[in-house]
Amino acid sequence: MQPLAAFGLWRFVEEHRHAFEPPVGNKVIWEDSQFTAMIVRGPNARRDFHVDPSDEIFYMLRGDMVLEYMQDGRRVHQTIREGELMLVPALTPHSPHRPADTWGLVVEIKRKPHETETLRWYCDACDALLHDVTMHVADIETELRHAIEAFDASLELRTCRHCGHVQDHSAGGPDMAPRPPTLGAPRGTRGAPRPPAP
Repeated sequence: MQPLAAFGLWRFVEEHRHAFEPPVGNKVIWEDSQFTAMIVRGPNARRDFHVDPSDEIFYMLRGDMVLEYMQDGRRVHQTIREGELMLVPALTPHSPHRPADTWGLVVEIKRKPHETETLRWYCDACDALLHDVTMHVADIETELRHAIEAFDASLELRTCRHCGHVQDHSAGGPDMAPRPPTLGAPRGTRGAPRPPAP
């Protein structure tokens, strides 16, 4: 066992800054953990919703984001502000939208190769399910790209069978102008120091 050591999160960001350039925008912190903990940099404006087999934790390090999720068949918009933390329960369809130059931490349980994840698209007009695709984690990167490209290219998949609305391509998201970083300590952490700018 290697000695345990703490390290600065913003120093980690600086050392791996190349990993945060579009279109990827994220970097896993520990490769040998049972958790997947990653730093994510905006922008991210995909229109699909993820359905993950385990809980996810979202923490905003800098700036605000909007998390869309489905509850009782309706779309809900939840803002996660700088310094705020949110738990997304397993199997909750959700879609994170991050403005440019925002930074967040996402923690989830590392997937096993036999596990699956699902992508879903919902109608922007009536919230009816338009299309879904379930993928094995072992091939997630390739299958993810193919699923998004197939949806974007298909007028039939993007047309709602319930109300007739034609969905735009995957780029986009809820309107949200980037908000200046919060000055001082986040709410509830009076006197907490602010990290240096990455």
